[in-house]
Amino acid sequence: MELGKNLEEERESYHFTQREVADILHVSRQTVSNWERDVSYPDLESLVYLSDLYHISVDQLLKHAM
Repeated sequence: MELGKNLEEERESYHFTQREVADILHVSRQTVSNWERDVSYPDLESLVYLSDLYHISVDQLLKHAM
């Protein structure tokens, strides 16, 4: 699964920094970095927020990662 790479690509396509995404989602910048490096994965609530932020469905985020 390459969810992290997809999250990074989506973030960069909107010209967000990791800090900006972290502030929007109320998590640390390190958390966003860990998600993008596949060290850890966002919980369901965070996935929903990310899908809203990037205008992509959760399903698309997850399926694109497989």
